[in-house]
Parts: sequence; structure tokens; C-alpha cells
Amino acid sequence: MKLNRKNLIYNVVMVMALIMALAPMFGAVAATATGAAVLGTGFLLPAQPMGFQAPFAFMAIQKEVWIADIDQNVFPDDSFINKSRDDSEGLQGRIVHVPQAGAPPTAQKNRAVTPAVVTKRTDTVNDYVVDEYTTDPTVVTVTEEVEASYNKRMDVMGDHISTLRSTVADGMLLNWSPTLPTNIFRTSGAARDAYKGFQTGQRLRVAKEDFANAARLLDRMDVPREGRVALVDADLLMDLMLIPEFVSANIFGQGALKEGVLGRVFGFDIMVRSRTLLYTAAGAPKDVAAATAATDGASIIFWHPQFVRKAVGSRTNGGIDVFEQNGSPTMYGDVMSAMVRAGGKISRADQRGVIALVEKAA
Repeated sequence: MKLNRKNLIYNVVMVMALIMALAPMFGAVAATATGAAVLGTGFLLPAQPMGFQAPFAFMAIQKEVWIADIDQNVFPDDSFINKSRDDSEGLQGRIVHVPQAGAPPTAQKNRAVTPAVVTKRTDTVNDYVVDEYTTDPTVVTVTEEVEASYNKRMDVMGDHISTLRSTVADGMLLNWSPTLPTNIFRTSGAARDAYKGFQTGQRLRVAKEDFANAARLLDRMDVPREGRVALVDADLLMDLMLIPEFVSANIFGQGALKEGVLGRVFGFDIMVRSRTLLYTAAGAPKDVAAATAATDGASIIFWHPQFVRKAVGSRTNGGIDVFEQNGSPTMYGDVMSAMVRAGGKISRADQRGVIALVEKAA
């Protein structure tokens, strides 16, 4: 057992005081023997388990140290959700109606026949549903509030809010992910082992040609070049970091970077998240909560903020509602939960302005 010098000095001083107190009553020899026995017993005892207090007056006092802060739970970066058109203002109902302009008029050069044929533009709507997201209630008991060295109540409330934000962001990714085959293309780089633990076999790396191809596809859709976004799965970022052109000063990281943006490549603001959506081998996006498959592929979603929409609100249209029941008579503490209403969609029914790059099996 490790000798504690401070405890040794403390024990010696206290034993000497004991000997001086016992000597007049029992004699110097008996008092000295008693003190020596107490001192020896204190040193020979092994270190006590945490929370156990030895019944000996002169044992070393073991302190339990509780830090005033707590290592909090971590959540994905969800700042990408702000790269969109916001329909949250005035959010009241269950359905958000998004009018869609019909076909534009045609034009002729040097028209030879008059009067021209009159046509009517038929507009449509591209509606989307607002879902309700809720957390499971959590109780913070009176005992926990009294004994915890940190503010557990505030930390639990923060967990509810962060959980809702991440869950809404996962749902928004599904709402924004293209499903049309013309808007989905596959990686084309060299073969490598699959990154995800549930995947089997090999996948083709993300190549610089893939980013150039994404820019070309959006150009073909007449999507504005300024403001384009690419949300990269954190594993696929490793492919990008192996491309010299992406890490060079001329291509990667130019200009003043916006919040949540890692760099700029081929006109795309690069944002990284610990998880994006998986696509099946058949090319269908999967909900984050869905079971994974060995043939699934990670994805990079490219879009322009003008072509995706979101709506997030609560009873007061301020975001997330937090519910509290203080002093629950059955839970012996305070119970809290949270709720938010949120939805989103690709702005146009033809999915213009959004494309997905998905890992291709080698």
C-alpha cells in the first residue's frame, strides 16, 4: 500500500496527543503501548472501498471528488438545415401548400401566322406534411437534484432539445433526398474497403470527377452557381482528403467560410455530418431509423437552398416546446419532455436542384 506522508504526520501527532492524555490515568508504559497499537493498526489497514468509512479514529480520510460539470451527450452537426427556404412563419396547419408554376410560354422568331394561338398556364401544388416529433419523458428526482454536483435538470432539458433537433434534421435529409434515377449517380474512383461496419465488400471512392459531374448536372438544370451546398458523410470525407486537388489552396478552403462550412470545392460549400442518408443498392434513400443492409451505400447530397424547403414550429411558432410537470406525486421529482412540429420537401415535383452521389459497389 502506498504511504501517504501527510497522513503519517497527522497520525503521529494524534497518537502523541493520545499518549499524553492516557499517561496520567494508566501510566506511561500502557499509554505508549496503546498509542503504538493504534498507529500500527491504522497503517496496516488496506485502502478502503469508495464510500466505506473505517471505524478507526486515525485512518487516512479518503475524499470523493465530484466535478461541478458533466460530460454531456454529443449530437451531429445539424447546421445544414438552414440552407433552405423557410416556410416556418405562420405555420399552423398540418399541410404546407407550395404552388408550382405551370409550363412557361413558348416564343417564335419572325412569327408568320397570326393571330397567335392562346394558351393557358396550369399551375399545380407540391404539398408536404408537417410531422410531430416528441421525446420520451424523463424524470429528475428530488434526490438527484439535491445530491448531484451539477445541474442535472438543465442538462436533461438540453438533451431533449438536442435530440429533437438531430431527429428533425435526419427527417429533413430524407425529405430532401432525391428519388428519381436521373438525380442519382454513383461514385467512380478507385476501389477501397467499405467504411461502414455493416457493409461488405468494396466500394468505389469519391473522385474529383464526381464533384465536377455534380456541378455539371446542376448547371444542366439551370441551378444558380452561387450558394450550392454539398453535405458529405464523415466517412466519405476521407475520400476527398486523398485527392490532392481538393486539399490544395487553389480549390479547397478558398474565401471566407460560412458557419458550418468546411471549404469550397467546384463551387459547393462543403458541410460534413457524422451521418447522412444511406441509399439501397436499388437507389432508394433510407430513413436513419431503418435497418441497415450490407449492400447500402453512403451518400453526398448536393442542393441549392432555393430548391429545398423546411417548416419548423411549435404552439408559439418559436421552435421547440418543452413540457414540465414539477413535483410529480408518483415520480417523486420533476418530469419533462419536448415536442416540435417539422416538415420539408424538395421544392419542385421534378426534383430540380437536388442530386445525390452514392457509393458504388466495386
